[in-house]
Amino acid sequence: QGMVHLVTVGLHNLKRQLAAGVTTVRDLGSPHKLAIDLAKAVATGKIYGPKVLPCGGNITMTGGHGHMFGHEADGVDGIRHAAREELKQGAQVLKFMATGGVITRGVAAGAEAYSEAELRAGVEEAHKKGKHTAAHAQGLKGILNALRAGIDTIEHGAFDHWNDDALELLKTRVLVPTLAAPEGIAAGSKHIADWIVAKTLPIVDVHRRNSYDAWQAGVPIVAGSDAGTPMNPHGRLIRELQLLHEMGLSLAEVLQAATSTAAKALRLESEIGSLNPGTRADLSVWARNPLEDIRAYNKPEAVFLAGEKAGLELLPAV
Repeated sequence: QGMVHLVTVGLHNLKRQLAAGVTTVRDLGSPHKLAIDLAKAVATGKIYGPKVLPCGGNITMTGGHGHMFGHEADGVDGIRHAAREELKQGAQVLKFMATGGVITRGVAAGAEAYSEAELRAGVEEAHKKGKHTAAHAQGLKGILNALRAGIDTIEHGAFDHWNDDALELLKTRVLVPTLAAPEGIAAGSKHIADWIVAKTLPIVDVHRRNSYDAWQAGVPIVAGSDAGTPMNPHGRLIRELQLLHEMGLSLAEVLQAATSTAAKALRLESEIGSLNPGTRADLSVWARNPLEDIRAYNKPEAVFLAGEKAGLELLPAV
């Protein structure tokens, strides 16, 4: 797709996120440095929108999940070089594809991809720069490789049953279940290839059950929507919050998953995620109390960035 189209879509997505009350966005993969450039433009005031933490190109093995828009690299040295290259370009987080996924043709969703040693090389490079790491990880072997390598957040989680080792390690990290992503695909649409739906349907229920089991075991949960997957557009974090509540999280725990726990996972707890002296004063105001009704998140009455009311009309027209 042309760059003008991609930039237009990126600006539109920023607008949708802010209108939904989201004041910080973590990007976990975009083509052509798009999110890195948008993050810089927001930070320098050239465009108006939520703070963006970009990863640049998600790092994946040759032919691996997301290779169509990712940074292909193989072996310890290859991954170390790819990680350094993404950090050089401005990545604020590194994402690694530890397993296969449902939207890449010919790749089994839970299949092991990178080895523990390969992932450790990438994690080391990120941590040297004070950046956190995320792993797309769905099958148990890949999840264990990522956790043992020191990955900070596991995206999606087990499509196999957890074992004790995985749960014990995960208690010291973070799980981002992204329940809304498989739900959107499983609903089916003429816009989704049949083979993607066929790969997704068998894992929807086990994904929810495993997410619940992890939460019950004491694993920290962060609300992330995986926006951009089929039938899962930007600006719909509320659906993820609803699904977390349906899964069993209390309304207070849902709020924490979207704010303080998320900020800590991003290593930004001194800046965002709470209302304390010295923080950025990014906040959303709701007509109803979200500690009493999950539907309160449907539409914010107002959004503030760094203490100033966000004027959505100031966003670029798209």
